Amino acid sequence: SYSGDLDSTLIESDFTLIQNDCEEFSKLIEIESPFDVDGEKFYTDKAFAISGRKCLQSMLGDNVAGNYIRHVYNNMDQVIQCMVEFGEKLPKCVLTSQDQVNSIGGDKITLPLSLDKKIFCLVKSYENIFVDSICTTLYEGLDNCLPDVGDDFDSDSVSLSCLENDVPIGKQDMLFGMDTSVITENKVPDFCSQVFEQSD
Repeated sequence: SYSGDLDSTLIESDFTLIQNDCEEFSKLIEIESPFDVDGEKFYTDKAFAISGRKCLQSMLGDNVAGNYIRHVYNNMDQVIQCMVEFGEKLPKCVLTSQDQVNSIGGDKITLPLSLDKKIFCLVKSYENIFVDSICTTLYEGLDNCLPDVGDDFDSDSVSLSCLENDVPIGKQDMLFGMDTSVITENKVPDFCSQVFEQSD
């Protein structure tokens, strides 16, 4: 389970700061798409890139949001297990709520929790396969893109090669030029070490 600092005052303070830092970026998102016409480049406008980077730096900083994102990356197996346990404890019923937009005579929104239970049951069935797939892709990608010990290498070329192998390393466009270490902390998740030991 997540053991980060869950003090309500700290959470409110962190998210207020993030909200303020992301305000300009949110307004730009409403005006234009982050993708170009072909959908190939994440950003083209300088102001868009600067405000996006500021927002992301705030979200991935040393705060409740950033620490939780890093926790999920490093403990994906626990997150999946938590989802499975949550699904098992859901009651078999239908939740009904009134449409908040049109509360007088509005349509009722129904949510069958039995459907959620089936989805989480499906997650449970593929839990090990999903975790193994993540780790296998990571290990094989690193093996293909990282240079051998002692070899000369160009960091930009290595980053591009790793990205082509589905292993984001180094500065990434999708992170507005930020290094992926802000999430990965430059290490393989612990649960992948366990998968590697079991398959060795």
